[in-house]
Amino acid sequence: MAEPLLPLIVEPAELEAALGTNGLLIVDLNEPGLYAEGHVPGAVNLAFASLIGPRPPAMGLIPSAEQLVCGLIINRVDPGSSCRGL
Repeated sequence: MAEPLLPLIVEPAELEAALGTNGLLIVDLNEPGLYAEGHVPGAVNLAFASLIGPRPPAMGLIPSAEQLVCGLIINRVDPGSSCRGL
């Protein structure tokens, strides 16, 4: 697995220096209205609820990597994607 370009939480100056880097994905978890008002250039908006995996017995677990990628694909890249069953 490749080393991440940045840590999950970064200072603004660190992020600004990395903007435009190939392979960098910035996810904005704000409500769509706030996202529309302004966001980091290149950021994609993803509903926070899509990060919660509804798996018994502990509802609210972080989803698997496959579910997270699928959520990004469905919400931002290809709304007609067939990966909805994950």
